[in-house]
Amino acid sequence: MFRLDTEDSKLTSVNARAEMHGEETMLACDLKFKVTMPNTALDMFDEGLRTTLFKRVDPKDADLADQGMADNDDYLPALRFPEMSKVNWGYEGAGYRMVISQGISGEEDVILINTKVDKFKFDCLQGGSVEIEFRVIGHPNETEMGRLCSLIQRDVDLTLEPPTPEQRAQMELDEMRGDDEEDDSEYDDAA
Repeated sequence: MFRLDTEDSKLTSVNARAEMHGEETMLACDLKFKVTMPNTALDMFDEGLRTTLFKRVDPKDADLADQGMADNDDYLPALRFPEMSKVNWGYEGAGYRMVISQGISGEEDVILINTKVDKFKFDCLQGGSVEIEFRVIGHPNETEMGRLCSLIQRDVDLTLEPPTPEQRAQMELDEMRGDDEEDDSEYDDAA
């Protein structure tokens, strides 16, 4: 499952918009990020993805660094398909906690809960890295929205924590209940 732990990322775009939640209008935003990571990050999406897109270096093309890693079966720095453009990946995750770290104290951090991540693109780079682009959909308040806009095209320390198994189970239950949840809350208020 996709996750980032205080990863150096670039916030490339912020799109503010409104969403209807029942009768209520709610502030929402689409945040687009770009992060460059070792190609082992592809293993979070599928165990066979990295070996499909990368391969070992041909010994005749190996430099000193590659020769030093020759015994490591996990080291796959060469592009298997150098002509391939970016790869779209259909992973969607809900219930993520997003943190953009700001300063030492943490008081200025932008924290959004119950976000959705999707629209993944992988740009495989020669040497064993992959540039991952993706979108985070969240519901900031007005202050957080202002901070997010001030970070456009800046490097940020990004953490994305997927929901725990318990949280995922609760989300599935809530989704199955659908509109019944609003009806139940009316009965709870009467009690």
